[in-house]
Amino acid sequence: MKENEIRNLQIESHDIISRIKFDFGPHHFLEVKQDNDGEIQFTMGSTHHGFTAKASGGLPTELENFIESIREKFPDNRVD
Repeated sequence: MKENEIRNLQIESHDIISRIKFDFGPHHFLEVKQDNDGEIQFTMGSTHHGFTAKASGGLPTELENFIESIREKFPDNRVD
C-alpha cells in the first residue's frame, strides 16, 4: 500500500446516498453518513481515533463549529 493513495471507497445507497467512506494516507479515514432520522454525521480520524460531528440541523452545525475552532488554532491552514 502506498501512503499517498485514496482507497477502500465504500458507497451505500438506496433512494439516496446514505453513506460514503474512504481511507487515505498512511492510516486516515473519512466517513459521511445519513441515519434513518435524516441526521448527517461527519466522522474523520486516523486508525481508530478521531471525532464525529453532526453536519445537519440548525446553523451553526457541530461540524461548522469544529471547522471554525481548527481554523482559529491553525490559521496557516485556512482555506477561504
